Parts: sequence; structure tokens; C-alpha cells
Amino acid sequence: MPGISDDKLTSPDDHEPRQERGDTSPLNEEGTSGRPQPPPRPDWRAGSTDSTARRRKKYWVIAALVVLLFLGREGGFVYWHLFQFNAESETQTLLQGTRHFPTGEYTETTNNSNSTYTTQAANWGLGFRLLGGTPWAVDLKEEIQNNLNKQTRVTAVVEEVELAGPYWLPLLKRGSCKYRVRLRVVGKDSAVYTGVMNGVTNFYVSGVCSIRKLKQTLGADIASTVVKSVDSVTRR
Repeated sequence: MPGISDDKLTSPDDHEPRQERGDTSPLNEEGTSGRPQPPPRPDWRAGSTDSTARRRKKYWVIAALVVLLFLGREGGFVYWHLFQFNAESETQTLLQGTRHFPTGEYTETTNNSNSTYTTQAANWGLGFRLLGGTPWAVDLKEEIQNNLNKQTRVTAVVEEVELAGPYWLPLLKRGSCKYRVRLRVVGKDSAVYTGVMNGVTNFYVSGVCSIRKLKQTLGADIASTVVKSVDSVTRR
């Protein structure tokens, strides 16, 4: 018995585009309904990835600006500080004085003094320089010497300086500085005093203060302490 071909078993409706049940709108050439199709759903994962990338980029930019500002402050291009400086100094001064008279006679004296000084000062500043006003790294020994060189009556040579403690902390700096200074002083009685001073300064700084600004402030304070100690000895 001859078989029936597949073409005869296929219904004519199988070749027509299918239309959803209940949809009476005519079909277009693509075989879809003429009704507007819903928009594609947004990919929330892609949007979240873009937002995270933008946030990370913003954080990196802020971190870079902070690093540049810190380096600029330490290098002297930008200076900004707001801090409280507290220091307590103890000195031991030994001076030998010689006074000459027109008659050729002279007298010799030896003065030994132990003194204690306290400093409390607030300091603030804000500014910008195109070029660094001071070297990148401030040497404390040179800073003390430069401040002492401004004194006309006292000739001093800083021999030793030892700085210790966590003075590199960003907001709270503390430590101690030991120093030894060789002195030559002309007293008010025209006597010439020579000797040595040993001292130690304990300091505490709270606030925004760079290491270079700390050394500048500490150097000025130690030089002032040396002059005060010398005056207390030579006035006797």
C-alpha cells in the first residue's frame, strides 16, 4: 500500500505565523503582532559595576591630592599648620669668666647654674610658595646654630644634638632633644666668659604640624633657652 507523503500530512495552518490567543491585531510582515513590544529590561549588574568603578576612581584622585599636599607641605611649596607647642627645658651651664682692668690686673670667676624653663605657644599659618623656601629636610643642629648666630653678644657652637621620640606622628608629636653647646660670652661687666652648656628639652605638640615645622620651632626654642641660661649666669 503506497505511503502518504509528509506534505499531505502537514496542515496549512502550520505554514502560517502563529498569533497569541486573544490577540486580534493583524500580523505584520515579520509575523509579529502590531502591538508595541515592551522595552528590554535594564542590566542592573552593569550599572552597579560602572558606579563602583567611578567611586574607586574618585577615591584614588582624593588619595593622590592628599599625598601631593603632604609632600608639598614637607617640601616648603605649601605651608599650613595649626598646633600647640609645649616644651620644658633643663640646662646645666658652666662658665669661667675673666675680667681685665686697665692696670693690667684681672679677676677670674667660675659660675655654675642649673635652670628650668617652660614654653607654651600656639602657632598657625597658611600659604603657598612657588619654590621651596627652605631645604626639603631641616637639620635640627643647623637650625639651632642659625638661631644662635643671630645673637650678637653670645658666640655659640652647637657640638651635639640628639633628637628622640615619636615626633613623626601626624597629630600628636612628642619627644626629647639633648644638646651640648660651647659658649663664649661678653658680660655686662666686660668680663669674657667661656664654657659649655648641657641641656635637654622635652616637647609635646598637638595639632597639624609637619616634621620640618617642628624642627624649626624646636630649634628656635632651644636657642632662646641657651640665651636665657647664659643671661642668668652672667648677671650674677
